[in-house]
Amino acid sequence: MFADNQRISHRQLFRQLVLGQLGIYLVTVPVTSYLNGRQGVLSLLLMGVLFLAASIFFIRMKPCYANPERYMGKYAGKIFCLLHLSYLFITGVFLLLVTRRITGRFFIESSKPFVIITVTAVVCYLGSHQGLERRGRMAELCFPIILFILAAMLLLCVTRVKGAYLEEIGYMSVQGVIQGCYRVFCTFLPVFFLPFTLGNVDRAGNAGKALNGSVFLLLGILATVLILLQGAFGAGGYVQKSYPIFDMMAGVDLPGDFLERVDIFFIAAVMFCIFFAVGSIFFYNHELLKRVHMEKGAPYLAGGILICALGCEKAGISLEWYREVLQNIYAPLFILLALWAGIAYGRGKHRDKEEK
Repeated sequence: MFADNQRISHRQLFRQLVLGQLGIYLVTVPVTSYLNGRQGVLSLLLMGVLFLAASIFFIRMKPCYANPERYMGKYAGKIFCLLHLSYLFITGVFLLLVTRRITGRFFIESSKPFVIITVTAVVCYLGSHQGLERRGRMAELCFPIILFILAAMLLLCVTRVKGAYLEEIGYMSVQGVIQGCYRVFCTFLPVFFLPFTLGNVDRAGNAGKALNGSVFLLLGILATVLILLQGAFGAGGYVQKSYPIFDMMAGVDLPGDFLERVDIFFIAAVMFCIFFAVGSIFFYNHELLKRVHMEKGAPYLAGGILICALGCEKAGISLEWYREVLQNIYAPLFILLALWAGIAYGRGKHRDKEEK
């Protein structure tokens, strides 16, 4: 089912990367501090340059991520993968909580948290066992539909934009841009999993266009959303809202008013992307455990994600914990892990040359 000979094309890789990240970014980026209005757009554009350079590094590091035990040693390789798995664990918990709260607010107000979280986790976990190639084909088929819905809804939002709001400069400073760039970096931490993904891609050495294309498409969509939000609510006029992108969509009407809730299409598209992301969490949990010969622990890890999500929902824990953990722990940790991989890979290549 997870055979090593399974491969996906560059196009499938591109579409999986976009679908797996777009939904949650549309929900979280607009409410992230220092990413409002023009300051947020500038931060997104500046970080695009950094991600362009990072993609070169990730492609070169593919052998080390594909077989960490070979380059780092048995126990060090396990630690390397387990640290990445810890990020997938908390992200899985966060995504399940977001799914529950969006469903309860915009779809079924009387829904039971236990039912929503459990059903989402079980369905996505079972879906993650369809294999890499089937996931690639699903992304290839669904991507145009999702992108069309999002593009059409964003185009309709132009009718809500007020020129006076767009002319507002809002708060902007050098320190604010730096802080904004750091928060974009924290948001896009999934790019550090690209070297793991490349082990399953045809002609991985030429995958740079797919990687960079997915990142720049995501950044472009998010920048467009920030501009539309300022045009609809004014500079900083949406920072107190929990889901400003959905509030903006709620005011969109089709000509003729033959549909009462047009925004439901946008919310459904975003939710599909989040479901795809949850499935990706479970899939790569298994993939990373397989790299260190611990794949039998994947079901227990998935069960742990479900139990923690139910516990956090029961306790009424705010979702802010996730952003704080990323900023204070995982952003610096992933930089150190990437440096560790680079050093280990360099030593491994040098050792291979000496053995020859």
